[in-house]
Formats: sequence, C-alpha cells, structure tokens
Amino acid sequence: MVSGHTQAIDSAPVKANASMENLELKKPVQSVEKYFTIVAAENQPDINNEKSIASKLITAPEHQLKRLKKHQDNLRDNSVGTIGASHEKAELLSNKTHYNSHDPDARISIKPGKARKLNYHYSMSVDTTQGVSSHIQADFADCRNSQVSPRFG
Repeated sequence: MVSGHTQAIDSAPVKANASMENLELKKPVQSVEKYFTIVAAENQPDINNEKSIASKLITAPEHQLKRLKKHQDNLRDNSVGTIGASHEKAELLSNKTHYNSHDPDARISIKPGKARKLNYHYSMSVDTTQGVSSHIQADFADCRNSQVSPRFG
C-alpha cells in the first residue's frame, strides 16, 4: 500500500485548548534563599586547597548578564497580574518562565508577524506515490522542525 520511495513531510502549529490569559509564573519548589543556602553549604571551599576562590567562579559574558538583568527588570516592573496575548508586554512571556495550569503540555509558540499563542506542533509524513499517511506525530510547540524531523523513519 505504501511504496516507501519518496515521503513528503510537513508540519503546522495546532492551537491548544488553553488561554494565554491564564498563564502562570513558574515557581521553584523551594524558596530561592533556601536553595542558595544549600548550594553555598555544598560549595564551601576546601581549606587544604590553595587555589583562590576567584579562580573557581564561573560567569557569563557581560552582554548576556546585561540582557538577563534587563529582562528580569522588565518582569519586575510589570504591575499587571496576568499577561495575555493582547497585553502590550506579551513579549515577556516565555516557556521558561510561564505555563498554563489547565494544559501544562501546551507551549507558547512564536511565528514571525503573528501573536504568541499556546500551540502543539503537528507533523505528518505522506507517501507521494499512493497518497497514504505513513506517520503522524504531535510534539511540544517550542521545538523546531529540524529537531523533530529526524524521528521520521
């Protein structure tokens, strides 16, 4: 029924049954202060080690630190409770910082020239000779085609 010689693959975002207006800020399981206390205790310098503490510090490039600080300041300055798709600060929404509690698998997807939406990523493979679907797959919408295409086999 399927020749298997040539396959046509296409993908499209599929709207999730979830609202951007109901996004919630992700919160850590424990408080940040408690986490830093635990990390500081685990990373106490060895008294017998003669290397300086400064040589053990790991940091990011200055431009990345500035961008992260600006992003965090923008989030702090937002006095509005929820940021939906129609909100002027919707560009602050990210899958790393927000989720929808009604549909936690839905992801914020971004298409150039379109508003941010909660979607799934739908991919399909069709045999070009017979026109028969040979593979259908749904993924999180925050992945690119190149990340899911190799799974077609």
